[in-house]
Amino acid sequence: MARRVKMTAVGVRPPSAESRILERGSMLDLVLHHIVRELEQAFAWRPDLVLLPESCDRPLDLPDSEAGRWDRENGPAVQDALARIARERGCVIAYGRGSASLIVIERDGTAAGRHDLLPGPPPPLVSCSLGKLACILSDEMQSERLRDLYRGLHPDIILLASRFPGGVLERSWAFDCRAHLASAVLFRSDLRLPCRIVSPVGAVVDTSTTSRTHARAVINLDSAVVHLDNHREKLLALQGADPDGIAVHDPGYLGGVLVSNEAAGGTIGDRLARAGIETIDQYFTRYLAERDRSLGRGAPEEGTA
Repeated sequence: MARRVKMTAVGVRPPSAESRILERGSMLDLVLHHIVRELEQAFAWRPDLVLLPESCDRPLDLPDSEAGRWDRENGPAVQDALARIARERGCVIAYGRGSASLIVIERDGTAAGRHDLLPGPPPPLVSCSLGKLACILSDEMQSERLRDLYRGLHPDIILLASRFPGGVLERSWAFDCRAHLASAVLFRSDLRLPCRIVSPVGAVVDTSTTSRTHARAVINLDSAVVHLDNHREKLLALQGADPDGIAVHDPGYLGGVLVSNEAAGGTIGDRLARAGIETIDQYFTRYLAERDRSLGRGAPEEGTA
């Protein structure tokens, strides 16, 4: 059945470490004020999932020599404040704690899990009430090791908490992992860098703008990427039989489409199987096996397509 999630990626511009405007209290109060100010705009949409950027819980331009002390003294207070907001708003909140961790807070305010910056043991997916989350930080966007790991774990959503835009890498991660991706980017000075929601076929679904500091989209997790080869007529027949229950999005220039189950019952896997339609991974596994047999080679290992 359709698994819709209202997802929001919010840009935050923390106060400068050199700020002398502390009429609201301490520097911690000012940091929290900047986070809450941006969250209020996003909460008007009543999202299920909110992503905040890396280092949103620190003052901007905090010297490295002071960053560790700030995280030890103030990191727990920021997490407690966000946990309280998650509980009050009934949504999952994920945020970059400093530049080395991504924390996921459940709807009831409890910690669902965390992801720590590589190197280290391969991180598992974070499970929450919305599904399985793959978490990455800006310094990990270039990590093929991490992308290959997550691809094999089949996440529902990829969360990128970053200090800078991921650009084409965001689209590559989403397509390679066949998962929706949200990227929240730290704002610096008056420069508002784009936060984005990307679909499993690498299409940008929504982006923040100069007047809206968050990207937002309703995504359907009951979806699959399908190759168009040998499937065009079958997809048309599937849509024709249930035009309101099946949605197909073609991003163009890919050869693949995103097929979503919009019906109240069944799953996209079941519906595709009954229609004789393969997912893109099934398609490439079969195609490469047939190619290798014709060339006298052994069959490729599962997942190498």
